[in-house]
Amino acid sequence: MSTYTAEQIIRIGGKEWRKGDRHRVYINRHVLQRLLGLEIQYYHTGNIRHAELRGQHISNSEARRILGSEIFWEDGELHILTASHWHRQDIIDAINAAIAATEPQQGGDASDATEHGPVEQAAAPQQTATAEMAISRLVSLRQAGRTAREIAAMIGCAVSTVYRWLRGQHRPSARYAAIITAITA
Repeated sequence: MSTYTAEQIIRIGGKEWRKGDRHRVYINRHVLQRLLGLEIQYYHTGNIRHAELRGQHISNSEARRILGSEIFWEDGELHILTASHWHRQDIIDAINAAIAATEPQQGGDASDATEHGPVEQAAAPQQTATAEMAISRLVSLRQAGRTAREIAAMIGCAVSTVYRWLRGQHRPSARYAAIITAITA
């Protein structure tokens, strides 16, 4: 297992915790979702409605197991508790990739390497561009007079999901982005 520093884990979005002589940096579920490319839609009850891992559909229970993972840095080592054994390496690879993306280049500085900076840019530029095109298409459909309910019916998602996309609270997954960009007025 690789050795990490607290600064590296904080730079990718980890939250520092200190108590007495104990020092940990936790990676919460939102950061984990971003690092893994895990997209989840929820019912209003809080249960998972749909889950995708890097664009591939996974079961709701598998998504819940991934989100239930406890990941923290302590004493130079990364501890991953309760993760499915087949996703443990995915988590380690995602953390290593995020750390590599935020490492300062030789001769450069890391002043712009913030919690949401280079990690977001390095995550998936093509997927981000596709999602942005889908959002602009949604806006043009709304401006053309389509209701959010009509758009949701065309896409096959909940009306509240369309509103979340339009407000910028969430981005459409690759699957939904492809459907949205294919819609003609």
